[in-house]
Amino acid sequence: MSTKDSSNDNEEGVNHPVIIDSQEDQHSYEYQCKVLGDMLDDINPDSNEFRVEGQNIGWRNLSGEDTMILTSGESLLRKIVPNTTMWNLEATQHEDMLSITLSHHDSPTGEVYSVVANHPPEN
Repeated sequence: MSTKDSSNDNEEGVNHPVIIDSQEDQHSYEYQCKVLGDMLDDINPDSNEFRVEGQNIGWRNLSGEDTMILTSGESLLRKIVPNTTMWNLEATQHEDMLSITLSHHDSPTGEVYSVVANHPPEN
C-alpha cells in the first residue's frame, strides 16, 4: 500500500493526494485520517460545516449533496464510506476544495466527492 504525505504543495497549489485503504495497519490509517482532517481545516479553518457533493454513488450511480458537520478526517470517512470491508480513498486538496475518489465493490470505478466550506448566504 502506498501512502503519500500532503505536506508539500506543487507549483499549481495542489497538494499531493492522501490515500487511505481499508487494509492499512491501524497506525497508518490514523496518520492518514489526521492528514485528511488537516486538509479539512485548511479549506474551512473557521467552522466544521461543509457542503459535500457526490456523484456515481453506489451501484445505482446516484448523485446528491448534503451539509455535514465534520470534526475530523475520520468523521468524513464515517459519512461517505459504506459498510464494507474493502475500499480505497484518494483525496486531493485544491486550495478551497477537497476532491475525493472512493472505490469499493458497489462502485469499482469510484464515487466522486467535492468538499467545500459551507458559507451561509449573504443578505
